[in-house]
Amino acid sequence: MSIKPSRCVRWLVLVACLAFGASAHAKDVGEIALVEDVDGSIAAAGGSFLPQEVIAKASCAFLQSHADKYGLHVFFFTFPLGLFGGTPTGWPVTVPAKGIGLDGWGDHGAAFCAPGGTLRHAIKMGELDALPDDPDALYTLTAAGLSAIEVLGHELGHQWMAAVNFKLADGQLHCLHRQFKSGNTSGRNAQCDGYAMSDFATHWSAFFAGGSVMYGNSIDDLGNGRFRLYNNGPKYSAFDQYLMGLRDKREVPAMFVIAPSDLANSGSGDYPQPPGAEKIVSGTRIDFTVDDVIRVHGPRDPAVEPCHWKAAFAIVHPKDAPPSAAQIAKVDAYRKRFEAFYATATDQRGSIDTTLAATGAGTTGCPASGIRPDGGAAQDAATPGDGGLGGEPASDAGNDANPPGGCSCRSADGEPAAGATWICFALLALALLAARRGTTCRRLPRRSK
Repeated sequence: MSIKPSRCVRWLVLVACLAFGASAHAKDVGEIALVEDVDGSIAAAGGSFLPQEVIAKASCAFLQSHADKYGLHVFFFTFPLGLFGGTPTGWPVTVPAKGIGLDGWGDHGAAFCAPGGTLRHAIKMGELDALPDDPDALYTLTAAGLSAIEVLGHELGHQWMAAVNFKLADGQLHCLHRQFKSGNTSGRNAQCDGYAMSDFATHWSAFFAGGSVMYGNSIDDLGNGRFRLYNNGPKYSAFDQYLMGLRDKREVPAMFVIAPSDLANSGSGDYPQPPGAEKIVSGTRIDFTVDDVIRVHGPRDPAVEPCHWKAAFAIVHPKDAPPSAAQIAKVDAYRKRFEAFYATATDQRGSIDTTLAATGAGTTGCPASGIRPDGGAAQDAATPGDGGLGGEPASDAGNDANPPGGCSCRSADGEPAAGATWICFALLALALLAARRGTTCRRLPRRSK
């Protein structure tokens, strides 16, 4: 039996769509998502010794009102996160690449309420008011020698770095290009350069040449076992870009690390030199190549990744205490700056789209299609599980929130909004029920005065 929609039915459908739209949009201001800590559980997780807990809770809260379509979540907080929670932290949700030392990392998507494999990485930048207003200003909460935007790039870098070791032709395993973090002087479990694997962190050593945002320094060989360490503006080094899937191994020049006479007391774990400073050190130069890394971990698989990321920037705030306009503008400045920084830091081989609609065009070197002009990342469209990388979102109407034909149970980005879809469908069901019962919208009689 065909049902003709009455005027009442049409009004109910309109109310359904308006209710859904209000639910989907109430948490966004421009390109910044606002995440309310309704029950205080996110703030409570900030005091945990496990940094991923607060990030996972923030991601779950974000995904209640936004589609799982981003490869990267970046969170800023307007409340204190405790002694351990305030430090910027990048957490790999899943690491699909092999051959980069993270093969056993596993898939943590369920804990982040993103089991589909799209979300690959999530970052907490700590307390918003503790960050400099200028993203390019020096980050002073640690002595890392990085600007605030470089810290953000550093935390994204943990998706790929720094866990690889290398083995020279003599068969000796080396880890000293990674930051040495504790002295296993007893020689127990001396697996690598006389120390345990656990004595080396997932940062580059201060004595590793490359000038990476993952630490290390720019280093000049002065001859006679003397070297100059300095800060030349950290970026993703050529070796970093190989690990990121943006550069073929043949495009990575030979590298070197300085082997000090006493690794445990050498300062390997030091941060990079502050801008404008330098340091002279002594040691033995050890040269190695990507092939020496492959000798340990095998070739990178896949050899290249789609070069384009889709990211969401969000502010997490207490219940009924939304961020100020100034705080939102500050995060938006970081968002815009990061798009430009990432392109430059990858030598124009990568791009990040930080629009909530995920419709950014990318860059000339890495367009949103995921196909670089040099063909290095051949992927013509994003596919489920691609980590929010490459390709523009599929849409029947150019990603229009309201495709031709009326309203849609979709958010402004064209995707179903978790936690709000039921509102639209519940009201639509009422509308259809009213139609089946022959309900009409009658004008009520005017009350007499």
